[in-house]
Amino acid sequence: MPKIFQYLNFSIFIYTNDHLPVHIHVSIQDRQVKAELIWANDQLEIHFKKIRGYQPLTNSECKDVAIFVRKYEKKIKEKWDKIMYYNQSVKVEIVKKKL
Repeated sequence: MPKIFQYLNFSIFIYTNDHLPVHIHVSIQDRQVKAELIWANDQLEIHFKKIRGYQPLTNSECKDVAIFVRKYEKKIKEKWDKIMYYNQSVKVEIVKKKL
């Protein structure tokens, strides 16, 4: 599961050999959610899903993650493609400033 971003205290990663739709896993402390990125009519929709065995992020944390995802959606998609379709490694990017 390559980590693709570190945003503040959030670790953002993609499982290799995963499934569509494009999505990321976001964890902080011992909590985790999956954020699905759905593009419809050139608009990005973000759907947060609970993960069995983990407590979810708070609503406030999900809002912070959504802001991050909207800002970095193209890079997330590029990293997804490299990992999922081209079996390439990607470097983790660290974003320390709150968006």
